[in-house]
Amino acid sequence: MRHKLLAGDTGGRCVILALDTGEEAFNDISNFAMKEGVPVAAIMAIGAFRAATLTFFEFDTRNGKRIPVEVQSEELA
Repeated sequence: MRHKLLAGDTGGRCVILALDTGEEAFNDISNFAMKEGVPVAAIMAIGAFRAATLTFFEFDTRNGKRIPVEVQSEELA
């Protein structure tokens, strides 16, 4: 994973992360945040995944429903 600070003024930071093929997005982003002391963040992303697991939160049951996606997909958030 590579990262670069884009802006660091007004008490906040804007960092771009680029993950390499085969890296685990959730774990690597979480580890980066812990290492850099980021307690709260907004994440915007453009990317592609070979496979992913989405979680849909069901308010009625207060549980997350895991949805495996086993095809290559693009992501924009």
